Amino acid sequence: MTIGARRAFRELTCAEQDHWLDLPFLGCDGRPNAGQVWVRKGLLRATVVSPPYTGQAIEMLVNWLRSGLIQPVNHLRCPVPILVSRVLSGNTSLKHAGVCHSMQFK
Repeated sequence: MTIGARRAFRELTCAEQDHWLDLPFLGCDGRPNAGQVWVRKGLLRATVVSPPYTGQAIEMLVNWLRSGLIQPVNHLRCPVPILVSRVLSGNTSLKHAGVCHSMQFK
C-alpha cells in the first residue's frame, strides 16, 4: 500500500508533489524481494519483517505431544525493523527484536 501511495503522489501535477514525496514512507512488507528492495532503492525509509509463526507453532505442538504439558495460550513474537542503515550495511538478520506482539492459541 505504501508503494501505491508513493505512485499516486508521483502522479500529482501540482506544486505539492515534492512535499508529499519528501515524506518518509514506511512499509510493513519486509520480505527480501519486496520491502527490503524498496528500502535499498530509497522508496521506503524503513519496513518491518514479521517472522512466520509456523515453525514455532509446530515446535509447541511437538512439545505438547511428547510431554503432555499444556503450552502457553499466548506466545510473543517480535517484528523486526529493517531500516535503511541496516539494509545498506547488509545487516538484515532477523535476530534483532522489535516491538513484540502475541500469538494466541485457543
